[in-house]
Amino acid sequence: MEKDSHLNTLISRLKVLTKNLSQSKVESDADLDNIWSIVEELQKISFNKDEHCSALIQIHTCAVTLWNLAVGMKTEGSGNLTLNAKLRHGSCNLVSIANTVECTEASHKKQLVMATKTGRAWLDCDNPAMAETSLELAEECWENLSRKLSTKQSSQEKLFIIEECEKHIFRTYCYQAEVATANSKYEKAKQYINKAKSLLGRHPKESCCLAMVCYNFGVDTFQRQHYEECVEWLRESYELGKGEYPLDSEKQATTLRLLANAYLEWDHTKHWDTALNAVGLANTEHLHPAGLYLKAKILLLRETSSKELQFAFLESLRHQELTVDMGLSIVELAIEYKKTQLAFEGLKQLANAFQNTPDLSKIQLQHLELLVQHNQEEEAKNLVEHCIEGHNTGRPLDPETKKKFHNIIWDKAASKCEENKHSEALEWYNYSLSLFSPGERQSINAGKLHRNICSCHIALKDMEKARQSITEAESSDHGNPLNSYFDFKLALSEKNNSKAITAMNKMSENHDKLQNTEGLTIHDIICLAAQLALENNNQEVAIPALESIIKHSPDNKQVITAIRCLIRLKMSFLTEKEKRNDVNTTLFYLKTALDKLAQVNKSSYGEHAAECIWFMKIAWNLALESKGLHQEMHELFVLTDKFAKLCPQDKTSLLKQKSSLFMAAGCCLEIAKEQKNMEEKKKCFMQVLDHVNDCRKILQLLNKSVNQDQQNTDDVPVVLSVYEFDAKANLNYDDVECLLDQISKLPNTDGKTFETIAALSTKLPNTPRNIQITKNALVLAIRTHCKNNFSSPDYLSCSKSYRGLIEICLRNGASGDVESKEESWSFFQEVANLIESDRESTIPEIEIQWLMTKSWNTGVHLYGAGKYQAAEKWCGMGMRLLKQLSDLKHFYETKMTELYSEILLGIESGRTQMLVEE
Repeated sequence: MEKDSHLNTLISRLKVLTKNLSQSKVESDADLDNIWSIVEELQKISFNKDEHCSALIQIHTCAVTLWNLAVGMKTEGSGNLTLNAKLRHGSCNLVSIANTVECTEASHKKQLVMATKTGRAWLDCDNPAMAETSLELAEECWENLSRKLSTKQSSQEKLFIIEECEKHIFRTYCYQAEVATANSKYEKAKQYINKAKSLLGRHPKESCCLAMVCYNFGVDTFQRQHYEECVEWLRESYELGKGEYPLDSEKQATTLRLLANAYLEWDHTKHWDTALNAVGLANTEHLHPAGLYLKAKILLLRETSSKELQFAFLESLRHQELTVDMGLSIVELAIEYKKTQLAFEGLKQLANAFQNTPDLSKIQLQHLELLVQHNQEEEAKNLVEHCIEGHNTGRPLDPETKKKFHNIIWDKAASKCEENKHSEALEWYNYSLSLFSPGERQSINAGKLHRNICSCHIALKDMEKARQSITEAESSDHGNPLNSYFDFKLALSEKNNSKAITAMNKMSENHDKLQNTEGLTIHDIICLAAQLALENNNQEVAIPALESIIKHSPDNKQVITAIRCLIRLKMSFLTEKEKRNDVNTTLFYLKTALDKLAQVNKSSYGEHAAECIWFMKIAWNLALESKGLHQEMHELFVLTDKFAKLCPQDKTSLLKQKSSLFMAAGCCLEIAKEQKNMEEKKKCFMQVLDHVNDCRKILQLLNKSVNQDQQNTDDVPVVLSVYEFDAKANLNYDDVECLLDQISKLPNTDGKTFETIAALSTKLPNTPRNIQITKNALVLAIRTHCKNNFSSPDYLSCSKSYRGLIEICLRNGASGDVESKEESWSFFQEVANLIESDRESTIPEIEIQWLMTKSWNTGVHLYGAGKYQAAEKWCGMGMRLLKQLSDLKHFYETKMTELYSEILLGIESGRTQMLVEE
């Protein structure tokens, strides 16, 4: 039951798919693929005649529907060949399944026909593998039918069936041979052809068909260059064509000519006689110019007597069916084998034979080409003049032939130019000009001709005629950049720079009008112009010429050379001020050079190292000369780094990268501080950090090759840390305070480093964190000054740092607040001790005066606030510092002493009297 259910499902699906294909008239590969899947499932089922009779009938019905659909498609010419083959294949397999249980003679015959036609369908869509499958089925059907018929007594009906089926199996054998040939299985193909030949006794009319099959195999193997097999097939074809129902003589001659060619291609030395015999037979069968041409070719392959050779050529050229093209092919054959005299005679005969036809010009063209090749110039000129006269007096040359005439004449003129025989070249160019009709004089080719004539006049120093020629060229081919190039050339020779530059600009503007130049591009023309200007030492013209090369050339190496030349040229004559004004232009050149060098370095790393080094040095020197132009200086240092990266990565290159990144970071800080826009300012500070990080990576590479002592002498790491601090502080990074500790641990850190950091932090927003950073930096500055000069501290620097610390500390809190002044008090004590230890009096008196005044005023404010004990302490510090004054002491001593006494009395008596602030 389950088996029957599966079968019913398959048949239902098959019927639906068949109906879909039939109704849609088909373009569905998917439906066909599904049918093939069903066929595979059905082939697995064992059918029973009684049990599955209905199912088999339905399968057969679907098969017939599919076959009729394929036949209809072929008749209508609809659908593609593969689709048709698939339909036939599906139908054929379904019929085979339907006849599994019981197969009659009629069904065997039907399957034979269907399988054969399916095989043909697969061959038509170049699928020999599938064709082989179908044709094997056809052969199997024939064998089954033969066995069935062999058991029957002889009768008229039996003979009729055999005769009819033999025609189909004959085709099957032919198709199987075609499959074998397609797979280069030539022995197998011969076996099938022999099987087909065995049927010719009863079907002699099929010999012509078999002859053509073998001929087609010969053509196929000739194209594959399998010449030995080709010879066998063509000989077989020729023999079959001589049968009881022979092929016509023209077809036999065609076969023999191809056979002769196959012998020549196989081995013309070994098979020369056989090839000659084959073409002789071909000419006997049907005398055709192609056969005579082939005979002449074969004779040329061996040393043949001149008389015999001449006879063969004349015979071929006198044939009534000879066309001009065939005749010229025979002449070209003589030229190919260096039989020049024979070629000239042949051309003369052809000219006589076709003198009153339009084809005469083709013969004259070949004649002219031969004369030019053999330097028979006078004869060539006479022929050209004769052709020009005929062209202008009723025997016009057709456009294609005239074009070829122009080509030969121009080639001859060009060769004269190469020999510096410009007068003779002009003569040939004028011949070409005579062939131009009035309508053709306004064309690209006419413009090209006038430019060639102009070039000759320039070489002959006839500038007036050259100018006239280029005017005519512009009239004929308006806007072509080559016209402007010749204008440029003439202006340069006349030292008219303004006109030369105008011509150069026109070249660039009209670059899209450059046509018919055989590969010549606008940048090629501009390069020629630049080279001319440089050869003439004309800087004014050379610069725009080189700029045009940079703009238009697709050749990276050429652009690099042009940029280098242009920069060197500008630097040789521009003043320092002009160089500064021109820095952005130079930046553009350098960026372009970098881009091009980066591209060429990908394919040939190291080959352009010298170019990279040269541009790196230029960028560095220009950066150093661009003081005050922070943006430009930054870009130049960045370019220096990029050029250095394209150089071989040795120590020199790494040092240059370090220096350029270091300088770029400094420039970037300056740019950030000049920026008004906050977003741009932020970007600049971020860029500083990028430069710092990149520079540190280079330092790590460099440190691998130097000892610790050398590392300790390098100030760059310290300055980089200062740059990092400045950028991060402005960007409000959280780790700014940690940077101070990191910097203090660097080998080359000195007090000035921390003074710089303190100065930078004072410019930041006045937040508690930033104030603390400033104080920490000043404390580190003092400690470093004292640590680095323990025996003799830097008194001046220390005093300035103390002053800064005290000033910051005293800003906080009210004037009468004691606690807010405790931090500054400790610094006062330290600085007082420092001053007292300065036996050389190196601390400026003005610094001591400031400290004295600050401590005194603080004490006075505290006294006024009733903080007597603190007031006594601060005023006492003022008196202590007063003692360290020298020249300024007498201005303060009397008054401060009196006031200090009053303060002390007031403190003792508890009086709270407001004193006047000093």
